[in-house]
Amino acid sequence: MRWSSRSSLLATTILCAAAVAVTAFPGRAHSQQSSGSSLVPPVDEGARTRLPGNVSAYARPERDVGLVPASQSMAGLAFILKRSPAQDRDLEQFLSAQQDPKSRLYHRWLTTEQFASRFGATDADVRTLSTWLKSHGFVVKSVARGRDVLHFSGTEAQVEAAFHTQIHYFVLGGERHWANVSDPQIPTAFTPAVAGILGLNDFRLRPQHHRATAETGALRPQFNAGAHGHAVAPTDFATIYNVTPLRNKGVTGAGATIAIAAQSNINLATPRAFWSAFGAANNQTVTFTVPTDASDPGEKADADESEADLDVEMAGAIAQDAHLILIPSSLGAADSAEYAVDNNLAPILSISFGACELALTTAGNTAIAALFQKAAALGITVVVATGDSGSASCDVGDTTGPAPAMNGVAVSGVASTPYATAVGGTDFAVFGAAVAQYWGVANAPGTFSDALSYMPEMPWNDSCANPVLLQLFPAYASNEAFCNDPGKAFSVVVAGGGGGTSNCTAPSGMTPATCAGGYPQPAWQTGVIGLPENGHRVIPDVSFFAAAGAFGNSWIICDYHNTTCDPNGSAAAADGYELIGGTSASAPAFAGIVALLLQTQVTAASPDGRQGLINPTLYQLAGAEFGTTEAPNTTQLNHCNSSSGNAVGNACIFYDVTTGGNAQPCATGSPDCVTQTGGDAYGVLSSSGTAAYTTSTGFDLATGLGSLNVTNFVTALWISPAPTGLTATPGEGTIALKWSASTRAQSYNVYEGTAAGGESPAPVLTGVSGTSATVAALAYGQKYFYRVAAVNGGGTSASSNEASTTVLPSIPSALVATAGNGSVTLSWTASSGATSYNIYQGTTSGAESASPVQTGITGATASVQGLTNGQAYFFMVTAENAGGRSAKSNEASATPQAPSSGGGGGGAVDPWILLALVVLAARQAWHPPPRIAARACARCWSVAPVPNAGRTKGSVQPAAPT
Repeated sequence: MRWSSRSSLLATTILCAAAVAVTAFPGRAHSQQSSGSSLVPPVDEGARTRLPGNVSAYARPERDVGLVPASQSMAGLAFILKRSPAQDRDLEQFLSAQQDPKSRLYHRWLTTEQFASRFGATDADVRTLSTWLKSHGFVVKSVARGRDVLHFSGTEAQVEAAFHTQIHYFVLGGERHWANVSDPQIPTAFTPAVAGILGLNDFRLRPQHHRATAETGALRPQFNAGAHGHAVAPTDFATIYNVTPLRNKGVTGAGATIAIAAQSNINLATPRAFWSAFGAANNQTVTFTVPTDASDPGEKADADESEADLDVEMAGAIAQDAHLILIPSSLGAADSAEYAVDNNLAPILSISFGACELALTTAGNTAIAALFQKAAALGITVVVATGDSGSASCDVGDTTGPAPAMNGVAVSGVASTPYATAVGGTDFAVFGAAVAQYWGVANAPGTFSDALSYMPEMPWNDSCANPVLLQLFPAYASNEAFCNDPGKAFSVVVAGGGGGTSNCTAPSGMTPATCAGGYPQPAWQTGVIGLPENGHRVIPDVSFFAAAGAFGNSWIICDYHNTTCDPNGSAAAADGYELIGGTSASAPAFAGIVALLLQTQVTAASPDGRQGLINPTLYQLAGAEFGTTEAPNTTQLNHCNSSSGNAVGNACIFYDVTTGGNAQPCATGSPDCVTQTGGDAYGVLSSSGTAAYTTSTGFDLATGLGSLNVTNFVTALWISPAPTGLTATPGEGTIALKWSASTRAQSYNVYEGTAAGGESPAPVLTGVSGTSATVAALAYGQKYFYRVAAVNGGGTSASSNEASTTVLPSIPSALVATAGNGSVTLSWTASSGATSYNIYQGTTSGAESASPVQTGITGATASVQGLTNGQAYFFMVTAENAGGRSAKSNEASATPQAPSSGGGGGGAVDPWILLALVVLAARQAWHPPPRIAARACARCWSVAPVPNAGRTKGSVQPAAPT
């Protein structure tokens, strides 16, 4: 599918909508729509609405060579289906919640069908539009699964009749193209449902790469500033940006999938030869998918094929176990990107094509934003090159100067949406004697790498407007003076990493003067020192090496020119290699980095670890490292300054690039061109009187947040969050701990101390597999403090909340009960760690009261009073301290009795006993009379005579009751 103004990538995106095709399109699923129809037939053909800003900036009158034949086929046409205002608000709120860890919707990704049912067009609207298209002779091909794009095809004559615009031929750069010459018109009745029309021209997105100057395989430094030629191989990248420690941990992108938008197919032998030659071969798999409504463009043997080779090689060199899906489309990169998102092919989409916002037209900008919104809702991380024209994205870079910028400051509309990660470009600021400090004297066997460490970076800028040139050539007072030196005409080119401010998403015409709109500043693009307060989206977000050789540094790849990819061969020979640069290299490299991250994020709930829009995470991490304008983190800004080179802090996530800029030379009198000296043909692109743009502390418009220490970046997100909800429950010599599970945790460590905040740095327990643990062999009565940390392959998380408790006292033992008169005395062996004791009482063995009858006993003895004599009682004792109560002691029992005044009876003496004692004096046995015997008595007695030396003594014995 084609998009106007070089924007095939936009042609297939269109406003986010829903997910299934209508019954008019067989083979598609059908889903319930959430909103009512906005179109009510019949359609009044006479009432028309013009769609402004939809003539390509490249379709200038001076390039017009006449009307195309009426039969000219136009295969990539599409309606961008419009969401209702309520759907727009709902989608924005939903996308925000998906990236809010506090939301129940955090990382709750939609399927395409779910997206369709919530945000897509209705069946009725699609039927109405399809019927109208057919009535004008168009062939309705399909509706996107997200129900946000309606694809159709037709001829020039049908387009002219239906949309009231002609299609003409235009010649640009020696190539013939076709495009509409006026803004299209649609029936006014369609305006609630149609946001724009795609495919009215064949200006496709441009690949964002530059070929380095090469002679017999050696780079030729463009400025002869003492630089030496160094081609960056995959292992060099791993060394410079610290990827190697991740690989040593087995993080190689296994399980991750990267979709790559392409306009040409490739020979798979080419990237395989590259990976093998440079020691990057592992388990990369590559498959090819052609969009449904397109055809396979084949191997085109042009810049598009070089781009496809570059993208596949870079992504696979970083993520060496990832699966790569190349999506070549005859309708362009726009079509392949739309197909990748609509079919949810992969959690990462890499796009190395672009066009400035003005060139995309209003419809194109609308489409790309909608596509990437849908991608974010589905959990797809979209990575886009910012372009190779520095701050002049509307000017096509030319390696042969002089070729100054003519169209003012601009950014790539494919990269500037708030729903993608924009990747800019850097070069290495290593000159003269410093070269030996960062590059080895020989290539390592098997990898051809010679980088020794991280090295200072600057924005990639191969033009005469690069401020670094003034350091290397101090004889020039300004970049303007350098650019206007006839001997430096070769450097009056537009070449550098894209960056700037979104300001032209809704142009009313074809020139920079008609620019309007611009994406507003997203909520997540705040909180970092250096961010401009202009209310607009600014790019890039991050940057990586993208140089094309002007200072002696370039990427090395193999492409369709190089059949065997022999690093020992010549760049000019068929068996050699290609020296190349551009953000087309840095973007797929970052896509590979995201693949490494996704491998570490896999959970049962997220089997592919997808992260969706990663920008909120990037800016949150950068804010923590750099601080804000109001509260800068000066220490980290110093430690993480890229200019420190190999002395940069080893804890940095971002390397803050603070040298250079991406301003470009411009023709005097052109938009945004500032010329200080009268008569100079060239000035420097500027914004508010200042070169656009220079680096600064923290974020800047030349390199964004800077580049990454990849291991530190992935590890910061790989490490599990701190466990929460830690509680401590005391036991006898033990403490039981429980906590809530931490995402991605493989095990937990437990840290112990005896004072608040004093936990030992060495864990007392390691490798705990669940969310509970018991610490044993603790001192009775001692208070302990604990924290827990989660552990996985990334390292150890921050500690949990602190929990503390006191170990319970030991269980009282050797409990003894001694009966008394209406009481029982208890004694036991004292417990370790006890501060008091509690007594439990019952009248049945094992049935002591649940609540103690006495508490707060401080010794190891106690007396229980008020008991009933003759009743058996059972007792247990617990020890207590600040941690709680121990388990109960052994059981002891006793039966209280009243004291006895005679022998053995133990009870009160019956009056009749006294009488019996008197009778003893008469030496005769006596029994109580019947009336007395008949009385109930607790105990009866008999008296018998006992002879003794002339005297008689009586003895009293218990007798059986009569």
